[in-house]
Amino acid sequence: MKKIAVFMMLVFIIIAGCSNKSDTSTEKTGAETKEKQEKSLSNEQASKQPVLKYIKEGTMDANIVAPGFLNAAKEKEINAITKKMQKSLANKQEWFKAYISKTKKGEKLPYHPNFGITEKEYRLLLNSDHHIRLKKIGDTSLTITKEGDQLILKTDNTKIIKTVYIDLKKNTVKTEAGTLKYDGKIKASKGQVVTGEWSGEAWALKGKSPEDMSAEFYIGKLKDTGETLVTFRINQNTLKAEEMLKFK
Repeated sequence: MKKIAVFMMLVFIIIAGCSNKSDTSTEKTGAETKEKQEKSLSNEQASKQPVLKYIKEGTMDANIVAPGFLNAAKEKEINAITKKMQKSLANKQEWFKAYISKTKKGEKLPYHPNFGITEKEYRLLLNSDHHIRLKKIGDTSLTITKEGDQLILKTDNTKIIKTVYIDLKKNTVKTEAGTLKYDGKIKASKGQVVTGEWSGEAWALKGKSPEDMSAEFYIGKLKDTGETLVTFRINQNTLKAEEMLKFK
């Protein structure tokens, strides 16, 4: 899974420029203005705890899932391209940062010979999400309880989700990374290739610099299977961790 994580990190950068959003399914559709976000939050409060549409009290089994290649040969080919590009960019970091800064967030980086790969290889890298899907990597027991205005999620076999507190009144999510504020709705999109289409809610902790902790938390429902998908992602300098749960 370490190779997948490194590979996905590079793909996130080249596909989305300097944006932190990824195609592991969590990119919000459309850029929301502050006014729209505030209106969205107001609507959330008025709709009386919408997160309850996706999770309910009780103890259940959940699958721990992660992005994985569908085909071993394609994985080997794409990993080789990724390694070649990483090697080429290793001594061009200042140039790469400047190159990224010229690209608008959400736009794919145009090809450049400095990548150290061919245009054909770069196109394969850009379209690599079509060869990746969520795969089961483990199991965990998940217990959800409601105490006053809080929903408490507890797991017994996870690395970073562990215990999560969802404040239904303040619409915040408290994790080991800190307290995340509501960050809008996720709309189902055909661009959600890796996970399959899903819609849900998002919370985020946004650091002011790369040294600061930032985190993203998502709860939603998969369109095709009706399963609930929970994603927790942490970013701080070189510390990058992601965990995903899927359950009925």
